[in-house]
Amino acid sequence: MPPIKSVDFSDGIRIEGSGIPDVWVKEKDFPKIPPGEAEKEREMEGILSRDLQANYEVKTLLSEFPSDDSVRQDPPQLVPNERIERIKGRDYLITTIMYVQAHVFSTNPLKYTVRCSDSPIGGEWWL
Repeated sequence: MPPIKSVDFSDGIRIEGSGIPDVWVKEKDFPKIPPGEAEKEREMEGILSRDLQANYEVKTLLSEFPSDDSVRQDPPQLVPNERIERIKGRDYLITTIMYVQAHVFSTNPLKYTVRCSDSPIGGEWWL
C-alpha cells in the first residue's frame, strides 16, 4: 500500500501521504459537467483521475540516462510501474509512484470516491 496518511472528502479530494506529494483538488475546481448525464459523469471521473494521477508520476528525459542503461535498450527493460512516453517530440521515462483513480457516483448531488494503490487499478473497484 502507498504511504497514505489520510484521504479526506470534506471539500473535494485531499490525499496526504508520507514521502509522496500531498494533493488537494477542491470541489469548486472539479471539471464543470452538466448534472444527471451518465456519460458526463464518466467524463468528469476521467478528468479527475487523470489530474490526480499526474501528481504521482515522475517524468525524466530518457536522454538523461546513460546509453547503456536498461531503459535505453532496444527493447527497453522496464519495471511494471515504468513506461516510456513521447511528449512534445521528446522521450521520457515515466515512473508511477502511486496509482489513483476517482469514481463519480453522481453529479447532482455530487458524490464521489477515490482509490489509491501501489498497483494499477482496474475494474469496478468502487462496488
